[in-house]
This record gives sequence, structure tokens and C-alpha cells, in this order.
Amino acid sequence: MVQVYSLARGSWKSLSASDVHVDLQGGNTSPVFVNGILHTLEARLIVNYYDQAEELRRYSGDMFIASFNLATEVFGEIMIPEALRKDTCSISRYGDSLALIKYDYDPTYRRGLVNRGCDIWVLKEYGVAQSWTFLYNIVMVQASIYGFKSCGEVV
Repeated sequence: MVQVYSLARGSWKSLSASDVHVDLQGGNTSPVFVNGILHTLEARLIVNYYDQAEELRRYSGDMFIASFNLATEVFGEIMIPEALRKDTCSISRYGDSLALIKYDYDPTYRRGLVNRGCDIWVLKEYGVAQSWTFLYNIVMVQASIYGFKSCGEVV
């Protein structure tokens, strides 16, 4: 169920199931606002029903970006590069574009997974999945990217 509060109307509006064709699970990253649209990184959910009372929910691991246009109140979906769909990523704003930050973990580290750096990808043309472009790699232990300055510098 999705409800939207409008400051202009001063009221809540419920969106029907037909309006919400994106499977929202509440991604693990904060929403990113680009082009008047909110974006979240989501994992595809598969639900298997055994009978009417029991269901099994599991994630397929495939990641995508869910979008919600604040002006039109329409949901959408933006595919991420196939090479990143099963990786640990976060989403950010890069100028007027969306950015994906793919973290590189070292599974051989004795105390658990250690972040060895990250790759930065940018969506050059909004809504065109083929326009995802690899920008650069940051190599450092425990890299944490919080966003980008307007000039493109990493924070």
C-alpha cells in the first residue's frame, strides 16, 4: 500500500495496486532526488506460495533502481548494468545524474569482509539503461563514499 501526502492539497492520497507496478522493499540506501524524481536502490523479491497460509520470500539478488515522480505520482524502474546487479552497491547523485557506487570486498580477510575500494558508475542519459558509464575506481581500504560535490569530487 502506498500513500502520498500532498502539501498543496493538505491531504493523503492512496495509490492503487495498478499504480504501483514496482516491487518496493525499502532499499538499504537513502533516497536520491534527481530531475524531480526520488530514486531508491531495490532488490528484486521472489515470493513462492506453498499454500494460502504459508509463503516464502527470498531475494533474487538482482538490483534495480525504483523511481517515484513527485509531480506525476508515477512509479518507474531503471535497470542497472547487468555486471552490477548482484553486487553490493549504493546510489548517489552525481551532478544532475544518478551514480552507482559498487564496493569491492575482500572475502579472504580473516575478520570478515573488508572493503578494498569501489567503482563509480554514472547514468549519462536519464532513463536509458545503456548509458551507464564506468567513470573510475577508487582503491583504498574501507572506502566510504557519501556523495559528490557539484564539481564531481568524492565526499
